[in-house]
Amino acid sequence: MKFKWLFFLSCVLIMPAAVQKRETILGTQAFGARASVMGGIAAGEDASGLYWNPAIIGTADQGYGFVYGRNEKFGLKNWFEEQFAFVLPSKGALRWGGFFLREQVGLNQGIASSSTVNVWKTGQWALGGSLRVRPKLLLGATLGTVNVASAVGDETLSNTAVSGSIGLLADFKTLQVGMSCRNLAVSKQMALVPNFGLGIAWPRENALFQLELNTAAVPGTKEHAWGLSGGMEFEFRPGLSLRIGVGPVQKDQPLGIKAGLGVVMGGWLVDYAYDLRPAGSTHNISSGLRF
Repeated sequence: MKFKWLFFLSCVLIMPAAVQKRETILGTQAFGARASVMGGIAAGEDASGLYWNPAIIGTADQGYGFVYGRNEKFGLKNWFEEQFAFVLPSKGALRWGGFFLREQVGLNQGIASSSTVNVWKTGQWALGGSLRVRPKLLLGATLGTVNVASAVGDETLSNTAVSGSIGLLADFKTLQVGMSCRNLAVSKQMALVPNFGLGIAWPRENALFQLELNTAAVPGTKEHAWGLSGGMEFEFRPGLSLRIGVGPVQKDQPLGIKAGLGVVMGGWLVDYAYDLRPAGSTHNISSGLRF
């Protein structure tokens, strides 16, 4: 019962901060509705963990796993993102999987008295795995490609680079600590901005608390942008969980407020997340299957 009161008290204290800010950060990706609220570096329960921290898939359910997600960013019909991920059954201490992510946005560009739609597309796929090197220590890595394309009228520009990610997870059951580095450039065809993350999760009976610290270089400068985020999950009844999260908390930037729920029916998982931003709200929906 105390977890329920803590959840509702957090909503009351956090939600007013969302309407006090009038700026926003665009371009953040959300792989999986649950992870978009809670974070995914230190804890995860579906195949989307391969994207956030590849080491995590060694701790989840050990059978086959699939997840598909989609969102329309900031309520815009012409800005959407789709994600798909899978994991295979464990073979001893090793487990393999893969993911695919694509994002597309169409911008209206006025030229003289005419209007042209400028379409930007980003596609990323990778294969990877997790290896339990010690009873409480897992290492993970992925390797794939990133493609960025833009089209204005009949002209299309495209660039592709080989990218990878590495991750580590220390699993103490009552405490999980994860570290990851995503978007590492393996080839030099295109400059990528690596993302470094540290996450801590505290699993409790019918509850999960998680904090994450992420940093990435600001393109064109020698500076790094830091962001702190966190989330709480409470299982109110078997198969039904409610979540609330904040972040990223950054200097001179608005505070993002997120909330969601998850439903589990046998091996089927359905997750929903609501991301409240001054620029517009984003609805994230993902569905997974484990067997």
